[in-house]
Amino acid sequence: MVEQNSGVEIFALRETGKEDFDESDIPLIIEKLKTFPPLVIIGHDAKTGLMSNSVGKLLSSKTKIVFCHMAYDNYYPLLKNSADANDKYETQQQIFADADYIFGVGPKLTNYVKDCLRATGDKT
Repeated sequence: MVEQNSGVEIFALRETGKEDFDESDIPLIIEKLKTFPPLVIIGHDAKTGLMSNSVGKLLSSKTKIVFCHMAYDNYYPLLKNSADANDKYETQQQIFADADYIFGVGPKLTNYVKDCLRATGDKT
């Protein structure tokens, strides 16, 4: 389906099933996108960042971008236990390391991303 006024093509990854996406969806995504020209792949922090980085690598995308929307090590322990917070933080570090660009949603998260990258020595 193509949006009539914007020229943007929108298609369903799957007809039915689970709402969330995960690494098991990568073959479906690759199949849908493999005929497109080089793409910019965008992920949403720990929600889809791992998956978008994997898709970007497999499709040899021009750029892999991730938006950082939460400082997991600062905020998540208040919602969950420390082990969950640590897992999210480590996942986030992996996502940041694999991305070409990271955008913090607001100045505090931009500084958080810079601190994370300084801690790992990453040059993203």
